[in-house]
Amino acid sequence: MGAAPKHDITYFDPNTFGEEGYSLIGPLLLFYDKVVLYGPSGMLIEKSYHNNASNTSLTPREFVDFVLKGYIIPLGFQTFFDSNARNNLYLPEVKITTDFDKDLTKSSSAIGKKRKEVPNTFKIETAPYLAKEIIDSNLILRNSLAATINDENKLPQRYKDLKENADSIPPQL
Repeated sequence: MGAAPKHDITYFDPNTFGEEGYSLIGPLLLFYDKVVLYGPSGMLIEKSYHNNASNTSLTPREFVDFVLKGYIIPLGFQTFFDSNARNNLYLPEVKITTDFDKDLTKSSSAIGKKRKEVPNTFKIETAPYLAKEIIDSNLILRNSLAATINDENKLPQRYKDLKENADSIPPQL
């Protein structure tokens, strides 16, 4: 049996799944040459490595090496790479707490030079309309999303937490 074919690139938001999401990054690199990673968090990289029972998480050092080699591409909105804005975010896991986070927010650092920024205006002016268009044009996707929202067990933990405390939802959402 031969090796599985590799594909060029994939996009992944590990934060939706917390520590478990971060444990999937290493295995994704088995199938993809590059992983574009939305909003990588130093705290979750470390927690995933230390708490992952299946040992599939990258070590923090491996993670940094893969970023520096261009296999993992950090992606985020401009505010994600602004240390003041990031420390004001509502999820403690995304606050700047590690050297990785500090380096990621410095555009002059080796890690900071590898990041890709999305303009903040895209989040407000473009993305909601694109999302609505995609959902409206795909009945299967729309029904799946509706079922997920109605079945609280399928919601990612961060959404369950927000649902419990609506005051913590940022005004822009």
